[in-house]
Amino acid sequence: MVLDPTSSHSVLKAIMSGIWVSHAIASELLGNITEQQAIDHYCLWIHNWF
Repeated sequence: MVLDPTSSHSVLKAIMSGIWVSHAIASELLGNITEQQAIDHYCLWIHNWF
């Protein structure tokens, strides 16, 4: 038996969360959304996922 930690859903969720946060930061820096909007969208996304 071989255990591959990269096949875990937790790793996928961590990577996707990092990608989402980087997009939110970029959107905020470009002036497309406010800091509070980025926080609210991220919290809602995480809440709906879990």
